[in-house]
Amino acid sequence: MLDLEKIIEPSRFLHSIDKYARKKQLKVAEEIRQIEREKLQKEEVKIVENARALMMSELSNVKGAISLKIYNAKAQSSREIYKKRSEVEKKIFDSCRARLETFTESEEYFDKLKKSTSNASKILGKSLKVFIRKKDAKHIEPLSKLFPSANILASNKIKSGGLFFENNNKVIDETFESCLKEQKKWFHEIQSNKLI
Repeated sequence: MLDLEKIIEPSRFLHSIDKYARKKQLKVAEEIRQIEREKLQKEEVKIVENARALMMSELSNVKGAISLKIYNAKAQSSREIYKKRSEVEKKIFDSCRARLETFTESEEYFDKLKKSTSNASKILGKSLKVFIRKKDAKHIEPLSKLFPSANILASNKIKSGGLFFENNNKVIDETFESCLKEQKKWFHEIQSNKLI
């Protein structure tokens, strides 16, 4: 007959081995799940970092494109403002030249020449050189009668009118060109202070 104790003992032994193997299997399965969780977390961190880097790169590209558009718009506006300012300046100074030309044909112009010559002779002395534009040569004789010690000469350098005085290396420039030049300088200063 069979010995029941001998049969039960190996069965217990096998059951213990089976129980131990199941515990080990559960422990190994848990370790595998833990490793998988850790790898998954690492991969999630990498994915988030890559997504963040991609997003920052795209954001940088968008900011760069917007900055370029803003710069181009400002540059275009500046060009348009400069062009418009130049057009306005040209109209203003063309109008001034036309009004000066009209003025040089009037009686008041001769009065202006007399007054300028009188003031210059007080400052520079009576024996001065007076330069007048060639177109105004008709005024040389009347001015010479009023200021006999002055040497009045026609000059090609004076284009718009007015007079240029010289005595002992001292000069007074009352030509309309110099007045217009000063006004242009002032105009540019005013415009640059307002626009820039």
